[in-house]
Amino acid sequence: MKAIRLYALLALLIMMGGVKLQAQELQDVYISDKEIWNILYLNDDVFLAIECNGAIHKIKDDATVLASQVLFENDTVNYIGHSELICNFNGNPAFFRVERSNDPNVFRVYRLYEVDENLNITDAGFSYSLHEEIESANHAHHYFFNADGSFIYSVIIPGNNADDSHTKVVKLDADGNLVGQQLFPNCARTCWYNNLLPVAESSGCRIIVGRNAEPLGLAYDCYTLDSQMNVVDVKENLEAISYPYVPASGGYYRYNSNSGRIYSIGDCAERYEGANPSYTRNIFMSVYDSDFNQLDFRRCPWETETGNAGGDPETIDFGPNNEVYMVAGMDLYSAITQNLYIGCFDENLEVIGELYYKHPTRFIQYLNLVACPQGGCLVNYVDFSQAHESGILKVTYSDFLSVDEAHLHGFTVATAYPNPGKDVLNIRTGLKDAWVEVYDMNGRLIHNQEIIDNVTAITTTSWPSGTYIWKVISNGKEAETGKWIKE
Repeated sequence: MKAIRLYALLALLIMMGGVKLQAQELQDVYISDKEIWNILYLNDDVFLAIECNGAIHKIKDDATVLASQVLFENDTVNYIGHSELICNFNGNPAFFRVERSNDPNVFRVYRLYEVDENLNITDAGFSYSLHEEIESANHAHHYFFNADGSFIYSVIIPGNNADDSHTKVVKLDADGNLVGQQLFPNCARTCWYNNLLPVAESSGCRIIVGRNAEPLGLAYDCYTLDSQMNVVDVKENLEAISYPYVPASGGYYRYNSNSGRIYSIGDCAERYEGANPSYTRNIFMSVYDSDFNQLDFRRCPWETETGNAGGDPETIDFGPNNEVYMVAGMDLYSAITQNLYIGCFDENLEVIGELYYKHPTRFIQYLNLVACPQGGCLVNYVDFSQAHESGILKVTYSDFLSVDEAHLHGFTVATAYPNPGKDVLNIRTGLKDAWVEVYDMNGRLIHNQEIIDNVTAITTTSWPSGTYIWKVISNGKEAETGKWIKE
């Protein structure tokens, strides 16, 4: 009996030797004790990062800090803060300085400043004001410049309840003078996530707002506006072909100027399946042509309970070959997560690779994602377990293609959830030609199965409570191993 136990223990130890520790450290290219608002690339390997305290940094993505500057240090002007970095109409890095106004009819004044490669700040000679009627809208969240220097932004004017809020779109000329505006009244609560997109070869825009609609529940409509902000076209139910998988509490849209395609990301709710609707939250992505016809969609399931999987406009971006990068959390909570997911897809949303990261003690809030000019991406996050330490994580394109590269940089290429679990063990991976094996603690193979989809669900109802070892095999080699606990 002792010999049998010894051999079983030896087999288990050998098997456990292949377990990839998921508590490896992320490969950060920059760490700060201040929250980093966003990132903007200057060239192929150098980017700017702006922090909440107004500090701006020039960083090479090999982790070399080239220069740093505190904006408006010791300034006495009554200001609120600085916006995220954006590209001005001439392509130069810029940001808005937000000032309080002494005018009772003006809530805030936005002044544009450009940033050169030496981090020198110059007034761009452009400013605009938010008036009293939109004071509680907080800020103009969505905005962009046209090639002629005109500026378009959108704000939310809150109503008395969730379904009588308004979306306003405003266009200003290159000097900040009003050109035109359009009001979209009585929007559903999803108008809080209104989306403003440029239109190719036009100085107009597209605005996407939400409304209540059955049987979709929540529907998104796209309005095309001309150069004077007049509505010239309306396309309803943007996610209609993917029903019942439609955005639940937020749908964010991004325009890829290289391909002309539009992509959306958000969370979806399977609300209309069966007599007892479920409220599962999953990441949901769609791709559209330039006329906003939905071409395809991808649902990324990983939860079985109510929760918000996330998805924001800053969590999706496009690489040099029109590949699509996205970042999200894999926990029940919308932002703070122990399980980080980074995906890479082709322009049709077919999986190129998926990466996962879990740390037993770190809780991360992902803020935004920026594609690198030469492939791969940067992910900006706040670590709530480290006194709000903020970091920028670099993910190479090779990480999505090579298991060894992914492991070298602290990622896993497969994950098991929920963990601990009860009746179902889900194995998620983007690997091809793969299968999964599950062993008990005596080293006995109790389950093996080919992996066909991104998520392989294994029924575990009859399994005794305890700890199990799972392995994912790809192309004849062990790619990932981990522990799973059945409660």
